[in-house]
This record gives sequence, C-alpha cells and structure tokens, in this order.
Amino acid sequence: MNSINPSIIAVLVAVLVILALFIFLLSRIRRAGPNEALVIVGRGAEPKVVSGGRAFVIPVLEEAFTVSLEQSSISLDVRGPDAKFIDTSVRATVLFKVGGTEEAIRRAAQRFLNQQDDLKTPLNQALEGAIRPIIASMSVDDLIAKRDAFQDQVVSSIKADLAEQGFQVDMVNLSDIDTPGSDYLRNKARREAARARQDAEVAEAETRLATENARLDSDEKIAERERDLALKRSAIKAQTD
Repeated sequence: MNSINPSIIAVLVAVLVILALFIFLLSRIRRAGPNEALVIVGRGAEPKVVSGGRAFVIPVLEEAFTVSLEQSSISLDVRGPDAKFIDTSVRATVLFKVGGTEEAIRRAAQRFLNQQDDLKTPLNQALEGAIRPIIASMSVDDLIAKRDAFQDQVVSSIKADLAEQGFQVDMVNLSDIDTPGSDYLRNKARREAARARQDAEVAEAETRLATENARLDSDEKIAERERDLALKRSAIKAQTD
C-alpha cells in the first residue's frame, strides 16, 4: 500500500490553516446597521466609533460593542404641587435617542453600554427631576393652557444633562393633567360649562332683541311711508275739490 506523500500532507495542512485563519479574520469584521454604531475598545485613550458601516476588530487587542441609534420612548407620571400648591399629576411621553455624533455615541457607550436594555430607568429619573420643578413653577391652569410652553421648558431643562450622557430629546408630549384628590379641575370644568351656557343664552337673547328691533324698524318705516302716502292723497284731493 502506497503511503501519502508527506509534502502533500504539508500542503493540505497549510491550506487548512490558511482557510481557518481567513475565516477567523472574516469573523473579526463587524458591521453596523443603518440605525446602529460600533464602539471599538481596547487600543487608544478613546473608543473608536463606526456608524452605519464596518470595521475590522483586531483579535485579542480590541473588542466591539453595538449601540442602538433608534428612537425610543418613555412614558412617565410625575406628581407634585403646582405654583398654587395644588397637587398636580402630569403624564408625559418623551421620545429620545443616542445622539448622532461620535462624541455622543462614545459618551452613551461609556455610561450605559452594559445596560442598553434598561436605559429608561436612569433617564426616567432624570426626566422626573426636570419636570417636577417646572410643575411647581406653573399653575395647573397654565399647564393646561400652555402645554407647548411646558414641553419646551422640559426639553430646555433636560437637554444639557442628557447631552452629557450622549442622548438627545426629540419630543415631549404632555398627554394628561390631573389634580388627584381634588375636585379643582372638575369644578373648573363645571364653571366653564356654566359660563359657556350663560354666554350662549346672552348671545341668543341679543339675537332675539336684534331681530325684534329690526322688525320694529321695518314696521315704523312702513307706517311712515303709509302716512306720507295718505298725506299726498289728501293734498291731491284738496287740489281737485
């Protein structure tokens, strides 16, 4: 039985080693989707950031993590006294995401890389801390009448703090305002309904008065014309007699 040539075995082994090395190197190429970023750590003072592309991660020396850039939302209820010390509850929805700059992605990764699935907890706390003093600076009536102003204040107050953490707020939507344990809003609604009914009744009375005045003016003008006509007839008759 013929033995296999040792040189052939060496070539096969070399091919297998090269193939295995090639597959291993291919596995070290990491890709980030359009709504993702790669954060590569291990060399240099700052992590390397690659957004929506690919990068080669040097074995042993480097490690890559994926950071989501998709928009997320937080729904929260914040309760506290308003400017008139009325206990007020505000329900808001906040849309946020990791900032699109390399610096923002790097900051978010440094703080929350190991808790991406639970980002809402620290952000919820930060947002509550921003919303509560704004509630205290406005009356519940202003909160209802000036929702846009409230939402702008929330964004302005939390913007710098979230930017430090690598996040940006896209929108704050104030969905509900209540005064728990108090009939303030219910009584306000009744007062406004009564005022609306009163305004409607006044408008209806004014309309009826205007209609009656118009009818009286019309009757008066008709009577005047009839008197003028009677006088003319009398004058003509006097001239012909």
